[in-house]
Amino acid sequence: MKKKYIILSDRTGLRQSLINLGDRALTEGTLVLLREQMHGEIRSAGWKVFPYINISVLPKQATPEDVLKSFDRFADRILNYSNVRIAVETAIVKILNSKYVLNSPIMNAFENVFRKKYSRGLFETILPLVFRAHFARRFIEAVKAADVAVYNGAGLLSDRLRHYMVTGLFECYLAKRIGKPVISLNQTVDVSHPVARNVIKAVYSLFDMHVTREPWSSERLIELGISQEKVIASCDSAFAAPYIPHEDVAVIAEREGVEKGDIAFIIRGDRAQDLELWSRAVEEVGKRYTKQIWVLSTCIAHDNNIAQGLSGKCRFKTLSRMYDYPEMKDLMAYFDLVVTDRYHAAIFSILAHTPVVPISPQTIKIDGMFASFDYPIKPIPRLDADHYDMLMSHIDALYSDRATVRSLLHDLSNELTNKVRRDYASLYGRLRERNRAV
Repeated sequence: MKKKYIILSDRTGLRQSLINLGDRALTEGTLVLLREQMHGEIRSAGWKVFPYINISVLPKQATPEDVLKSFDRFADRILNYSNVRIAVETAIVKILNSKYVLNSPIMNAFENVFRKKYSRGLFETILPLVFRAHFARRFIEAVKAADVAVYNGAGLLSDRLRHYMVTGLFECYLAKRIGKPVISLNQTVDVSHPVARNVIKAVYSLFDMHVTREPWSSERLIELGISQEKVIASCDSAFAAPYIPHEDVAVIAEREGVEKGDIAFIIRGDRAQDLELWSRAVEEVGKRYTKQIWVLSTCIAHDNNIAQGLSGKCRFKTLSRMYDYPEMKDLMAYFDLVVTDRYHAAIFSILAHTPVVPISPQTIKIDGMFASFDYPIKPIPRLDADHYDMLMSHIDALYSDRATVRSLLHDLSNELTNKVRRDYASLYGRLRERNRAV
């Protein structure tokens, strides 16, 4: 019999509207691994069921003990809503979700405007804040019906997102209170804020297993007091995603004007960037190799402003629209070189066997991943005047030896794809050995 995995803080139902192609690939890859390597069927607990539980509910100098006390208070309340309140709220939500109110064509069009920018609709965000008992009961019943709770945390364990990190970890805590095994997947741990670290210490010590996506995060979990026996250093689930394009990449390339041998830059738009330096690099690389330069985007909401900022400063092309992650990965194979500070853009390049110059986006994701295998160059720190020459040197090195690097990436992509599958099969076996509910 297949095991029932319930995904907490789940974006699976929203994956086609996720604004970040990397998040889509990670989500799809996780589903593949849970079904194939962990012999499961997938259920969803919903996304941001308890948005009102964030870091602001904790004491300013919260210790791990304070975190657990605060979570206990919320859990006691959530587990004990009256049946009358739940029934009333459920009836109201049912009416609101009818085709005559929020599911009308006009309201759906309105919601889609928000989904395109934020991945989630306005009313989808508001309803859990207002009808807390209804959404709490729905969450509890879904978790009770599952065998194992899964937290697909990705990059949420970071100082930048610590406000929302607490929301997801409370769901994990509540699943443990209900009595379910809890596992975390695709973890990157990049936290220095003392309260955020204490939240992780308190909650992650309760988990049954952890799978990180690079070895540095495994080391940080162990530093936070998590038992080494509970930690598996693996790879991002995007390596297991189904890269089945919706359209032939040759047709896309011809329509867009992408030619084999072009060079691509993919630059994060949600970080402060020195556009003068980037424009200088784009212009210099185009002239040095007499190649067409493309400035691409893998995040609808954030990256397009990079091309806008570079416009008029240097010569490049952009695609006419955002393609989905399978098409983007296939397009990567057309380029002789990709320069990026986007973590999943680097993964797409590896899978396409295209030499990639990685730049650290001020998190450990890219540095940690490239530390896990042999590669001709190391990631460059954030691009600034001190590191511009290093960037050009790395570009020269990879471009001049691009045939060798392509061969290396061919083997590496197979190795990492096989590794992530082995690691999840090992996770399944280790959970069984712990005699939990798997």
